[in-house]
Parts: sequence; C-alpha cells; structure tokens
Amino acid sequence: MIDPRLVDQAISEFQSGGYDLVTNVQRRTFPKGQSVEVVDADRFSRVVESLRDPYDQEHVTSFYYKNPEMFKISNFESGADLGDLQLSVDTEEDFLIMRQLIARVNPYVATWQELADELGAIKGRNALAG
Repeated sequence: MIDPRLVDQAISEFQSGGYDLVTNVQRRTFPKGQSVEVVDADRFSRVVESLRDPYDQEHVTSFYYKNPEMFKISNFESGADLGDLQLSVDTEEDFLIMRQLIARVNPYVATWQELADELGAIKGRNALAG
C-alpha cells in the first residue's frame, strides 16, 4: 500500500540531484511498507558485479549504506518518527490488521499519513502523535 506520491518524490529528487541512490530508509522515519529506493541503473550494474557478501547480493542497497563514502546518497524524511509503524505484511497478524485498514480506507488513493492515522485508530492511538 505504498503511497505513490513517495515514489514520485524520490524520482523527482533523483532526477534533480545526480544521485546514486535516493531513499527514505537510510534513516527510517516513514512507516514500514512506505520504503522507497531509487538507484542509478549504470552505477547499480557496476555495484552488483562486485558484490561478494551473500547478504549484499540479496539486499543490494545495503552495500550503499555500508559504504556511503563511495556513493552520492540522499535520504528524505517524513518529519515524524514512524519507523516502527507497520504498514507492510510480514506476519499473519499484519495481514489481519491490513484487512481492517483496507475496509476503512481506500489504499489506492490514501496518503501514507491517512494510512498511518487509520492504523492508529485501529490500534487505539494516534499514529502521527505517537
């Protein structure tokens, strides 16, 4: 249920800055499930060829984060501390909560903030207020 506006924001920043990577997860302030990473395809190809660590081969951008001096990285933030909020499905409990969320909000048009607020309502607290 990623907010496509976050993808647009990352692409716009990528196109304007000559970055190797634009992300919102280097410092996670958006809810899980709202993660965006845009990489330069040419640079990415060269990086992938040199990876030896199996973890980095599976999670390629981890190499960028471990070696920030080698790359031009931009991280954008939400303005809130919502990195622990779960808007992705990793467990059966997550799935059941997402079903409730979808019943309350149209995920195709909702912003990430609206999703976070509704998730907070489901859990009995204001997500954006903490």
